[in-house]
Formats: sequence, C-alpha cells, structure tokens
Amino acid sequence: MVTRTHKKYVSLWRLQATGKGSLIVRLMMACNDIRLANQCMQNYRRKDTPTERHLRRGALMYFVRLQIGHLLEGLKVLEDIDSNRDLFKSDLRDDLETQFDQLLASFRGQPFRRYTEGARDKTFHYSDSEVNKAITARIEKGSNLSGFTLSPEPELYRFDIADDIYDSMLCRIVWNLPPDQDLGPNADKVLDEVWNIGAQFLEFCERLVVPILRQCFA
Repeated sequence: MVTRTHKKYVSLWRLQATGKGSLIVRLMMACNDIRLANQCMQNYRRKDTPTERHLRRGALMYFVRLQIGHLLEGLKVLEDIDSNRDLFKSDLRDDLETQFDQLLASFRGQPFRRYTEGARDKTFHYSDSEVNKAITARIEKGSNLSGFTLSPEPELYRFDIADDIYDSMLCRIVWNLPPDQDLGPNADKVLDEVWNIGAQFLEFCERLVVPILRQCFA
C-alpha cells in the first residue's frame, strides 16, 4: 500500500529488455488518460452551485465522450494482451488473470457496447448532418427554446444551445434514452457505467504494471 506521494525512477533499457516495453507504456498512457477523465467527471458531478450548475451537463457529456474514446483505445491494448497472455505466466497472483477476464467481459458486455457504439463517431465530430438531425428532432418535439449564458468570468460563459444539441445527439439519438423521461437518472446510469469500467481498467493496470516497473528500477 502506498502511504505517501513519491517518485521512483525506471530504466527504459530494462523495461524495453522485458520485450513488453511498448505494451506496458501503452497501458500506462491509457491509465493516465482514463484516470484524468474519471476525475474530471467526478469533479463536475459535484458542481451544483447556482453559478456553476449550467456547466455541469455539458461538461459531463464532454468527459463521458472523451472517456469513451480513451476506453476504446485502451481496449485495443487489452486485446493485444488477450492474444498473447505471456504477461500472466510469471505472475504468482492467481487472481490477476481472472481480474483481466472480468475486465474484458465488462468491455464486451451489452451495456458498454450500447453506450460506445456510434458515440465517438457521431458526437466527437462537428458533423453537419448529425447536428441538423438533432436540431430538427428538438423542434419536432416542441423543444424550440434554448439559450446561452453570459458572464464576466470566462469560465462561466457557456453556449447552452450547444449542450442542448449534444443532449439530443448523444443521449436521445445515440443512446436512445426515452424522450418522455427525465434525462437526469438515465444519463447518470450511463455515466456510472462508463466511470466504473474506467475504474476497473485502472485497478487492473496498476496491479499488472507496478510490479513490472519495480523490476526495472534504475
């Protein structure tokens, strides 16, 4: 257990000599990105003051889209491990490979696949066709009014109109959340699912990577 914040130094030569240097570094890259996105999601979920409340929805939609991208990239690394499980052969912890199998099952399960399929392609690009579809859908459902927030503080300035459109693009069109239900509980369920898979990824990577790095201390 880590009891204080401190830094250790690793020999890149020793790491590369394991024959798994690139794989381990790619896992660490994914780990850093996923951890930061998870932390940001948690931070914005706590923003509930009157002056910041309007930022919450758009920020959460942004970070969940960002996290989906990181997780899909991280999955590619996990699939490389799955195709060659040599990393587990020298590990004496019997439960590590089991934990890896459980993580893969979470990635390949229906909830995660439902939330990720189309989310990155349709909402991370400012697609003319997708935005037009979302605007039209809101108008047809009677959601004709939208707005934007002006503030002398730059961090509170927000085009809420864009968040409304992202709401339709991501939550209503991609995830097919019910249009007649309150978005809050449904969106929270998606956020929880994405956050939890990120947390599982982090826990596995730390258990796998740190012992390998300890063998490569400078």
